[in-house]
Amino acid sequence: MRKFNIFSEVSILGLIFEVSAISVILFFIAYLSNKSDPLLINSNINLVLMLVSIITLYYGFFAGIILIIVIFIILCYSYKNFQYNFFINNLIFVLIFSEFHFFWNKTLMKLKKENSYLNLKFDKYIKTFYTLKISHDQLEKSYILKPNSFRNIMLEIKKLYINKPESSYEEMLILLAKNYGIRRGSIYKVYGNSYIKMFSVNTNKGLNTESNVFKNAIENKKTSFLSEFNNINNDDYLSVIPGCDTENNIRLLLTLEDMHFMEFNKDNIFSISIVLDYFSDYVFNIDENKKLILSYPYCPENILIEIKRMAYFKKKLGITSIIVMMVLKDITVPIDDISIAVSKRLRAIDIICNKENNMFILFPFSSYSNIVAVIDKIENIIRSSFTFNNEKLNYKIIEIIPDYIKTIEYLNKMNHGNTDVKHI
Repeated sequence: MRKFNIFSEVSILGLIFEVSAISVILFFIAYLSNKSDPLLINSNINLVLMLVSIITLYYGFFAGIILIIVIFIILCYSYKNFQYNFFINNLIFVLIFSEFHFFWNKTLMKLKKENSYLNLKFDKYIKTFYTLKISHDQLEKSYILKPNSFRNIMLEIKKLYINKPESSYEEMLILLAKNYGIRRGSIYKVYGNSYIKMFSVNTNKGLNTESNVFKNAIENKKTSFLSEFNNINNDDYLSVIPGCDTENNIRLLLTLEDMHFMEFNKDNIFSISIVLDYFSDYVFNIDENKKLILSYPYCPENILIEIKRMAYFKKKLGITSIIVMMVLKDITVPIDDISIAVSKRLRAIDIICNKENNMFILFPFSSYSNIVAVIDKIENIIRSSFTFNNEKLNYKIIEIIPDYIKTIEYLNKMNHGNTDVKHI
């Protein structure tokens, strides 16, 4: 559905022209058929009301007013007596239809934003799944030689990026080179049309922007291979792998100049692409919110990023989201074990993170009444499975408000203040 911005001169002019043209053409045809009654007021069927409903429901209030002005002009010049009842009747319907148009558009926008967020989470879970699969495959291959899982190494690299971003690129490329037989290659960070080399393995070459493999990867935003081209240049890349965030914007670029023959296959290249996408999305979110993350180190970065996103939905569309902060005192079991048990009772879009002895649970698109039963189940699971009493387990519930900074500040006060109140 088209939308016109009242403050945009071009859109307003286009809307005025389009509605006026439609109205004049239809009324001119009506005039030719009945010169004494061009608005067909005396007709058995109110054809003008049909036009009012179509124009107003499709375009909105402003278009309806333009149509009413056209009707007013025709009434003034084509009828001896001004038809007040006819004019007021159509004006009232314009107001009714425009109100429906407003709420309909608002509902559509809300559903569109919710769907966009769900798709974003779905893409994120796909990358997480493949990262976990890669980790499992690597453990199967060499558990004794490399007991530390691929996924755990990825988590360490992500933590390293917050404080030492340059070192994280080095660790990332070394990790990929070690596990996938990369002999020569470079990783670049992408800023629009600029490419900054972050680290390279066994090569000092700069980025060849004239490469067909490079151009194809950038243009299509997907992995490109040298074998896809007929005119092969020996100095060209074996493959160029773009790393995209969840909005499909290229953030990182990996150029492969040489790999072990047995390792250069589509399965390995696909695995590298998944890891690069996963890391690219993380880098983008951290870069966008680094100041926020460093300002509130007590709170997991995933929760901070999601609070900011949910606050936007609350401000623009009035969508409610809830965050629960659980304070676990004097625990004798790893908090990760508790969060795993709790996560089994959550929805796919819910987010759970730990920080020290605090557990944060974010419920997107949920009001307090929707999650009361879930919170009771979580509390019962924790108390029964891990023998917590009232002194060791306290939690607070807060609705995310449009000002995300105030929401985070409130969490900060809860973290450092009294924790014996259960609902806020």
